Amino acid sequence: MEKLFRDGADGSDDLANHRNQTLEFYHVATGRSVRFKAFLTVFQDSYSSDWNDEAVFGRMDPISTFKATQRKISLGWVVPSGSEEEAVENLKLCSILFSLLYPTYDDDSFSNNGGGSSTINSGPLFKLKFMNLIQNASAPGLRAQESGLLGKISGFAYEPDLEQGFFDGGPIIPSPFHTFSFIRGPVGEFIYPQTIKLQCEFTVLHQHQLGWRQGINGADPRNGFEQFPYAKNGENKDNKVAPPKSALDLTAPARAAEQAAHDRARANNGVRILRSSRAETIIRDRK
Repeated sequence: MEKLFRDGADGSDDLANHRNQTLEFYHVATGRSVRFKAFLTVFQDSYSSDWNDEAVFGRMDPISTFKATQRKISLGWVVPSGSEEEAVENLKLCSILFSLLYPTYDDDSFSNNGGGSSTINSGPLFKLKFMNLIQNASAPGLRAQESGLLGKISGFAYEPDLEQGFFDGGPIIPSPFHTFSFIRGPVGEFIYPQTIKLQCEFTVLHQHQLGWRQGINGADPRNGFEQFPYAKNGENKDNKVAPPKSALDLTAPARAAEQAAHDRARANNGVRILRSSRAETIIRDRK
């Protein structure tokens, strides 16, 4: 498995590197990916059905026509830092993530008002992945690029934890001595939060069929709906709910009564008693 975080003393690096307990945002237009350790504080997966209700004169209940079912995921997580180096890296990840909310353009031309380019090439769509709880049910996997849940993000809320404080250090600048290495610059107006709180709302745009296919023998899940939304590793492949072991068996009393009737018939020399709601009838067993 790909190693993305340094092996620290708190054990969170091991959970992220070896157990894939990460929250990953993949930007479809640029192919850039940002991953955080999964310190989740809020996880709410909401499913809401939209109906069109039409009131008719003389009818007490409206005529309801189904329109669609929408899925939204609300997330909140913290990004703690065990060292100043990790705090610098976390702030860099946040900066990259926020920049991915902007679209891509065909060129660098600007309009006369100084606002933006003349043509937008692609909007900021994301693929979001968090283990089996946030994934493309039709293509389970480890990385968001292949198995992430496609959707749009309305925005991010960034909040440094002021009670935890900041690391006060100089900027990280490229080293003049070694390629692809960095050094600490002079101490100045640079601070790095020890803990960052983040929130976002993700609207899901599914890439597979949803719902059920009506057949002669009942309804079956449509293609890609078999493992929707949380099943993994082929479990619950048919999307059928098995009854719990403690479920009430409604046929058990009837079977017990039938067996008792047979037992009484044998005890009464072939006489079988049938009970009904209206009368009690004694018949002879033909056996």
